[in-house]
Amino acid sequence: LISNGNTFRIPSRLSDKIIIKNDIILVHHSLVSSSAKIVDGWFITNDRVTWEDDLNFRIVGRITEDIKVLGHLVSIRTVEAAINDIVGVKMSKVTSKPHNIFGNLLSAEVELHNGVLLTKIDIKSSLKLKLKDYEIPSKIEIVEQINLTYSGKLSRT
Repeated sequence: LISNGNTFRIPSRLSDKIIIKNDIILVHHSLVSSSAKIVDGWFITNDRVTWEDDLNFRIVGRITEDIKVLGHLVSIRTVEAAINDIVGVKMSKVTSKPHNIFGNLLSAEVELHNGVLLTKIDIKSSLKLKLKDYEIPSKIEIVEQINLTYSGKLSRT
């Protein structure tokens, strides 16, 4: 992208590789790592934009990662932060799966620090003190290691 302060423009040589659809930046799969989640040949950056004019745009934020559970919006980041605050937890990754009745069900992968012996029940008990019932993942899996991207971020694929 070509930057002019806080506005951006897609260089003409990349106009077929970086596009904006429904105010979201999409990057062609040939420009991203093989571990990125690709949808119909495109990586969805989750960056939301507004147009300044026909060529220039401003990045105004990210698509929220709120999930509807039992009619309530739940922030994945809030649930992850609550899990990560539990003594002994190294990191967590929360995801959702569609459910016909409940809308979505939350599940969590939890990586513990070496030598820590926490159970799923321990984690759920701690979360009951911090979160509403519908925010607590229905499935918690303790894993040896959570997959990260090449840049060290959680792999959401």
